[in-house]
Amino acid sequence: LCLMTNLEHASNRHLPNELSATRLICLMSIFSFIALIAADPFMVEGSIVPLLKVRFLCIMAGSSVFATTWTVWGRENHRGLGLAICTLTGIGVVLLTQLTGGGDSFYWPMVMLTFFAVSLLLPLRTWQAVACFGSVALFYDFWMVFTGSTGTLKGWTASNAGIWLSLVISVGAVAFLASVRRREAASLRRLSQLNEQLRSEISERELAQQNLQRSQQLDAIGRLAAGLAHELNNVLMVVSGSAEALQVKQGGSVPEL
Repeated sequence: LCLMTNLEHASNRHLPNELSATRLICLMSIFSFIALIAADPFMVEGSIVPLLKVRFLCIMAGSSVFATTWTVWGRENHRGLGLAICTLTGIGVVLLTQLTGGGDSFYWPMVMLTFFAVSLLLPLRTWQAVACFGSVALFYDFWMVFTGSTGTLKGWTASNAGIWLSLVISVGAVAFLASVRRREAASLRRLSQLNEQLRSEISERELAQQNLQRSQQLDAIGRLAAGLAHELNNVLMVVSGSAEALQVKQGGSVPEL
């Protein structure tokens, strides 16, 4: 029983904690938007105020999602919040990319990192990954074309190839990890069933042992009673023999016992 309990606890410790993953993604997003402020002066020749505004909005959005995860509603909808912070982070990176050179900017690989981080940390279904990552990738293409920030053909081709390739890889990783989690969940259910079956068998064995002990006790009591009856019969025979001998000596009849 102790071994089964330890196995169950070990399995539970390895179960993915989606709420903690969502909070971690929020903190990573906030940290990234804060840490890269130092690079902004080197990314644009003019004012960095537009970049700071985008960063501020992204930091506030990430902080809001992080705070929401501590509410009752947030705990119940943590996966949706994880998808939301992924989408918001991706959109923020796209806006920074557009402000720092578009397709020729060094910011667009952050979209790839967003896909990779979310696919590894947050337990998603395949369709959720396709919807989330695909919306960000489509927004990148739409926004760059709409604002005329596609840059050079080489930069535009490289950024699109990188983003869409990372999307395919991330979705594949999500599908693979989802299958691993399903197998793990099935194994845990099977383990739970075996543990329950073993507990039932142990209970039945304990009940059989109790019944056997009662039977042995009754048998011992029966043997003790038979022994006492035998000894009592011997005593009565001695008494009867002595009484018969006295009657014979006195010439009387022997009373029947």
